[in-house]
Amino acid sequence: DLNATSVSISGVLIATTGTFGGDGSDGAFTVSAGTTTYNAASGNTFTKNYSSISITGTADIALSSPATKGTALILKSQGAVTITSTTSPAIDLSSDGATGGSTNGQAGTKSYGTIIIPTGGSGGNTTDDDNTTAQTGGTGNTDVDSTIALTSRVIPIFTGAGGGAGAKGVSDATQADNGAGGRAGGAIYIECAGALNKTSSLSVAGGAGTNAGTNGTGTWAGSGGGGGGGGGCIVVLYDTLTASSGTNTISGGAGGDG
Repeated sequence: DLNATSVSISGVLIATTGTFGGDGSDGAFTVSAGTTTYNAASGNTFTKNYSSISITGTADIALSSPATKGTALILKSQGAVTITSTTSPAIDLSSDGATGGSTNGQAGTKSYGTIIIPTGGSGGNTTDDDNTTAQTGGTGNTDVDSTIALTSRVIPIFTGAGGGAGAKGVSDATQADNGAGGRAGGAIYIECAGALNKTSSLSVAGGAGTNAGTNGTGTWAGSGGGGGGGGGCIVVLYDTLTASSGTNTISGGAGGDG
């Protein structure tokens, strides 16, 4: 038997124990205007333990300095969680997931997750032999979005995987620059031990891949566009529900043009 407060395998957090809604050590969080930006400091998770959460008016939440594999924003509240801001999205972790590939055909970075770890996407291929048009990079994968009451002991949380870079053209002269893969979406996890009132939108969308350059010359000089970054995940757990509406965006980014 294993008795532990947390378990990780190969650096991936598998499970934690503790009080639902956190310990409230960060006090009450109340904002009605402006952007509150949390500095993740390259950490895979960024956690705040609030006694209550109120994001109203035109306020919004953002993240800076996410980890290479992406960052999961974990917000815990001992009491009510109110997210009714008219700013869209009210909590934005778009492009805060795993980084995309940059060099010739480089795969996107794998994501960070508690259980599920999506693999980085592939970028676009080189041109067909008509010497004119490179293939477009692939669209990022979309992961799971859920707003649920707590019914199990293991909740998967994971960031999106980065889009792959496009492949450079095969040329006997000058190759066009390949497109870079898009950065994936991060993850949002909200734990509410009181009443949840959510009418705002949230986003963990993946970023678009960039287009390939157009400066190639010679045979098969065209290069592929970068693949879009994968969408992340949104998990909201609550004790009682007042309202749960608003758009949750978890889409992957579009691929770049070749």
